[in-house]
Amino acid sequence: MTAKEYESIIKKQMQFDTDAIKSFKTCIEICAQILEERDRVQAAYIEGGQKPVIEFTSDRGAVNLKTNPLLKEWQELNAQALLYLRDLGINPAGRRKLQGAAITERGTRTANEIMKEIRSRKKA
Repeated sequence: MTAKEYESIIKKQMQFDTDAIKSFKTCIEICAQILEERDRVQAAYIEGGQKPVIEFTSDRGAVNLKTNPLLKEWQELNAQALLYLRDLGINPAGRRKLQGAAITERGTRTANEIMKEIRSRKKA
């Protein structure tokens, strides 16, 4: 997918009004570009046979195995994209961060407790 297609998807996944999304514009664009590049690297990795390690010949002629640079780059782009997605509030941790403290589950309350809470709010 292209960066523009990713931008559209990211905006749809963000649960904010349109004014709030405007403040995330740069972050959305960067994330979309990272995701587009990640797709290119993934395609090149798959095209190259999906080898996690490749042979590397040193300057002295020794043949050694090393991590495939495409796989390493793909992993780094995934990690970067996840950070941006979290900052945009698309994954659960990011959504909690943007919406405030995590929602804590309360036990069941009685009608009296609920009424006391309502009355205390009215007085305040």
